[in-house]
Amino acid sequence: MTYNSDKLFESNILTGIAIPLSLLYGLGIKLRPSPRIFKVKCPVISVGNIHIGGTGKTPIVIAIAKALQRRGMKPAVVSRGYGGALSKTGVELNSSHKSQEVGDEPIEIFSELKDVSVIIGADRASACRAAEKISNVIILDDGFQHRRVHRDINIVVYPANAKPKRQRLLPWGRLREPLSALKRAHAIVRVREIGEEENKPGTELKKYTDAQIFYGNRIIEGIEPYPGTVEPIALLGRDVVALSGIAQPKRFYNAVTATGANIVEIYEGRDHHRFSEKEIELVKVLSERHDAIVVMTQKDAARFDKRALPFPAAILKTGIDCPGLIDFCISRIL
Repeated sequence: MTYNSDKLFESNILTGIAIPLSLLYGLGIKLRPSPRIFKVKCPVISVGNIHIGGTGKTPIVIAIAKALQRRGMKPAVVSRGYGGALSKTGVELNSSHKSQEVGDEPIEIFSELKDVSVIIGADRASACRAAEKISNVIILDDGFQHRRVHRDINIVVYPANAKPKRQRLLPWGRLREPLSALKRAHAIVRVREIGEEENKPGTELKKYTDAQIFYGNRIIEGIEPYPGTVEPIALLGRDVVALSGIAQPKRFYNAVTATGANIVEIYEGRDHHRFSEKEIELVKVLSERHDAIVVMTQKDAARFDKRALPFPAAILKTGIDCPGLIDFCISRIL
């Protein structure tokens, strides 16, 4: 099944089925009652989106947390812990937790941040209660739709190539909410992915929001050997197998190609996919066939939980460069 940034299905048959379901979904959103708002004692910065999958919110969460630390603050990150067995009860992450327990994105965030508490919980209000006891600012990961928690800053990450006129609600399109929901945002980050056209300023979103609009670019921050791979990692001119279990993997492949690597094989799963032992052996065969190193995202690496892999592997690390966003956040909470 093929994905793009605007609609979920390429098939006309599936699209025909999705259109009426999308209309029902939109009606359900309109009839949804307003939640009772819970407010914590410290500032809350929410980073979320209105599209499903792969907009770049995780690197922005990490960047904000690091920036707050540099300014002497003590941030904590609160996440749902999607797919984690402990999400229902909630827990603060430690180095012994596995992705199956707490979710892959919290593991990715935890591994990138030092001395920052990461707390998961399907009940975001309860998780924020726990976070406020050990921090003086909370970053609410994927919090835009979770409206129970008051936030001082509401950031929405929006794909730069997503033209507003072409956006549709789930399951016809990729929108979790109508574009009118952007009126709740204080800041919108339009993220240009590697290989996409220049992120030019535009006014089309101003129809839906008074939020300040920032322009971010996906950047390559480095290439790290996967634990157990001891050889130096240099992808320039090298044959690689691209391994991905993320939303919109073509963005990852563009980033791999931008390093100068030559993708000779692709092994792909759905978003949050956990690769089985059989699949790992298949990837090993592909790696050996081409004498190629396997390249994966940080999120995919998080799901492997540092387990030994039977092939050399590298982690492609990316971030979002967004001038002005950090200063905007600091100015609103200090």
